[in-house]
Parts: sequence; C-alpha cells; structure tokens
Amino acid sequence: MYQPFGIGFSRDVLVRDFGARNVIYYDDNESELIPEDLKWRALRLNVDTYDFEYLREWRIKGGEFDFSKFPKEHLIVVAPNLHELNDLVVSHDYEFRPYIDQNGDFEPDFEEVFKREWKGFTVDSAEDFIDDFAISGSTATQIIGQDMLNKLLESIPLYIRSPKK
Repeated sequence: MYQPFGIGFSRDVLVRDFGARNVIYYDDNESELIPEDLKWRALRLNVDTYDFEYLREWRIKGGEFDFSKFPKEHLIVVAPNLHELNDLVVSHDYEFRPYIDQNGDFEPDFEEVFKREWKGFTVDSAEDFIDDFAISGSTATQIIGQDMLNKLLESIPLYIRSPKK
C-alpha cells in the first residue's frame, strides 16, 4: 500500500484554506445518523474488511483537488533517498550572465545553477525522527529558490568525489 514516493501537505493550510476535514467513520448502524451535508467526509467502517482509521484520513469536499493553487512552501516531496529526492526537488538550468571583458567587448556567458524548487524529505531518514511534527520541522529551514550546488556536492558519495590514486 505504501510507496517510497509521495507528497505531504500542510494540514493547517488544507484545513484553513481548502476546507479539509477529518474523515468520520461509521458502521452500518450509524449511517442514517450522518447528516447529508457531512456525507462527503463519511466513510463506512468495517473492522473485519475495511478499517483504515490508523491512516487518520482527511478529505476535501469535491471530486478533485487541484493542488496547483497550494502554496509551494507548504508542500513536502517524499522520496526514498537523497539522490532520488534531489532529482525531484532541485532544478538544473543555465542562467544567461553576459559580461564586458577587459577590452570592453561584450562576452556572452552562462552559469550553471541548481535551485531548490520544492521542500523535501527522505524515507531512509525517517527513523531519525520521533514523529511527524519532527519530520515537518526538519523541512522548515529549506528555502524555495536556494542555491543547492554545495548540498548536491555533499550528497555525492565520498568514493565518487575522491581522486583516484
């Protein structure tokens, strides 16, 4: 059921700005007690065949959630390891940075840039954290748009960076 890739959304933003609410679980005897205007967030519970209460599900009213309007700084990309995470959250591009040389001539130049596009977290580091609040806190210092070159170089295994003798 669980995969090593995912997207984490800030619960507070989902609740405040998108109307998310926790799922109301009911059994067959309670189905008539759920008001019609709350049925969008209700889910039949059968502990023998369909019991996902441990997931602490949340729902947003409507058939589809367009998270393109979700604030980028409140999304967290989840990947199995640092290499795969960097592939997802770091953009690689070239910025045009022309300059004037010593002779006063215009010289075109490009600089290779690596910028953080998304905040992220790795599954293989999850065991280092006590709970989901600690995981969330671990991404608080990540800044969208930050230069990632040094962090990318640090993530390359030592045996690849070391010169061969």
